[in-house]
Parts: sequence; structure tokens; C-alpha cells
Amino acid sequence: MYNEAGTSPTSFESLTLEEVGLALRKAVTECSERGLYFAAKWAAETLDGLPASSKESLESVKMDISYSFFTQKDLSTNIDYIENDKYLLGKSYFDVKEFDRAAFVLERCKSSKCRFLKGYSKYLAGEKRKEEESQDIMGPLDDSKSLNKEIQCLWEEMETWRDEGEMDGFLIYLYGLILKQKNPQAKNIKDIFLESVLKYHYNWSAWLELANCITNKDMMEDILVLLPDTFMSRFFRIYLSVELLDSSKCLELIGEVQHKFVENKFLQTQTAITYYNNRDYLTAESIFENIIKSDPYRLDDIDLYSNILYMLEGKCAKLSFLAHMSCHTDKFRSETMCIVGMSLYYLTY
Repeated sequence: MYNEAGTSPTSFESLTLEEVGLALRKAVTECSERGLYFAAKWAAETLDGLPASSKESLESVKMDISYSFFTQKDLSTNIDYIENDKYLLGKSYFDVKEFDRAAFVLERCKSSKCRFLKGYSKYLAGEKRKEEESQDIMGPLDDSKSLNKEIQCLWEEMETWRDEGEMDGFLIYLYGLILKQKNPQAKNIKDIFLESVLKYHYNWSAWLELANCITNKDMMEDILVLLPDTFMSRFFRIYLSVELLDSSKCLELIGEVQHKFVENKFLQTQTAITYYNNRDYLTAESIFENIIKSDPYRLDDIDLYSNILYMLEGKCAKLSFLAHMSCHTDKFRSETMCIVGMSLYYLTY
């Protein structure tokens, strides 16, 4: 299977760190341009964790990354200039969460990027209204009674694009999100997210959606044989091994890639979670402690660190400090609420 650049993703064994850096830099830009901020953050953190030596050598590597919306050929007509301006306006509305306005100004645009941003804006607008409608004066309603009313319209439009063969990896990812809401029991959801990561390899959000479709080791193996051996597919396999509680395999896989990603926080976190699952709380605590030292305002997965501190004796001061720092960083994050709750429970009992 080929990616959208027309070339097969580089295999892990022949991969250079310079190539990883180039791919991740481009991924940060491409995901950010489409409002996929979680995927962009993941790519940026993975990039930041590469050894400094690999970044210094990048100065001598040709940077095949375009930060412009269109190639020079695309910009040869006034229509292309107009669409580029529409994209910039729509993206500015998207960034301030005016999703309906973003979708409206992008309505007539034809490029894949504009189509994605328009569709994603409609999807998020529908999600926002669904959340608002699920609340009434007496409290939250049953979630099953609240629907994203944009789904059917989006589905019909994207079905047309799919029939015409006009969907890139990002649009296929959005297509999967819509199908997942429209028909959660659809048997081809997994196949759609697999198609997405094969067409565009560096959208970590698509990999996570694919992982959510896999519930056992047999399903995992069936998927893995269809994937090229790249650093993304290896990270995916590590994540799946943690989710499926295959601790020995997870540590083995991490050992195979760690020499290239020595300071990678994703790998560090997955290692800590694996030791936690094995009830080796002291080792897990030590790893999380090092993560916090290098990234003191991090909240991702830190609720698990609070669980570890709770399980160990004499960690009351550490747990209280963690709760204080979490509240200072973002007191409304779900991780913060878990950490504060664990701290209060520890102090009470």
C-alpha cells in the first residue's frame, strides 16, 4: 500500500533518524492545518524526543516540506488563490471554535484540505450542539437520546466523494468517525481506519481509532500483517500490547526501538504503564518521576501516576504536590479531577 506522496513508507530497519524527523515535521504541519491538534501534538512530542545529533544533521538534508497550501502549479489560477484565502478564513474561524462559520465559508471549496476542514467543522459543531442538548434544567439527559444532527448530511456528502474516489487519508479518517457515530456496529469501521493509516501514515488519531476496533490478540495479528514495518506501526503495536495487557511483548517491542527513540515520552509512558500493570509500582513510579521532572506541566497519563503513589506507602506528600500542580496547570482536566480525588481519598483514609 502506498501513501499519498506516492512512495511506500520507509521500513524501520532502513530508517534514519533524519527521515523520522522530516516525516514528523511534515506531520505536525499537515495535522495542524486540518485542526487535528491531538495528532499534531503527538507528532511534535515524538519529534522533540529525537536525539539532538539527528536534528543537527538535518541542516545538510534537503527539507522536502511545503508550508504553503498549494504548490506553485496550484496557484496558477485566480480560483486557487481564492480557495487558499477561503481556507485561511475558515481555519481562523475553526481556531476560535466558530465551527459553523468555518464550514459555511468553505462550502464551495474543492481541495481535499478544505473539504476535510469543512466536514470536520460540521462534525464538531454537531458534537457541540449534541452536548448542549443533552443538558436540561433538571440535569443531563440519557446520552442515547442526544444525537449529532450533522452526521446524516455529512455521510451523504462523503459517500459521494468516496464513490468518486476523491478521498485522501484525512478524509477517510473523518469518514470513519462519521460511520462510527452513524452505525457503531458497522463491521467495516476497522477497515476504514486501516485504509486511513495506510493512505496517510502519520495521523496518530487515526491509529488510535484503529486500536479501539481491536479487542483481542488474534484481531491484532490480523491487522499487523497488513501494515508496513515502520516506526509508526511499531509504536502502534506497542500501544496495542499495553491495551491488551501483553506486558512481556510490550517490553520486548520497546527494547527493539528504544535505541532510536531514547528520549521519547510515549515510549517512557508505555513502559511505566506496563510496569504498573505488572504491579511493579516502584519501577513505574521512578519512570513517571523522570517524566515529570522533564515535563512538569504534563497531565497526559499522570492520573495513573497518582494511582501508583496511592498504592505505595509514604507517598502522601508527593501525591498532594501532584494534585496541587495539576490544579495549577488545568483544574478542569479529567486527569486533574482523578488526581485530586485520589489525593483526598488518601488523606481521608
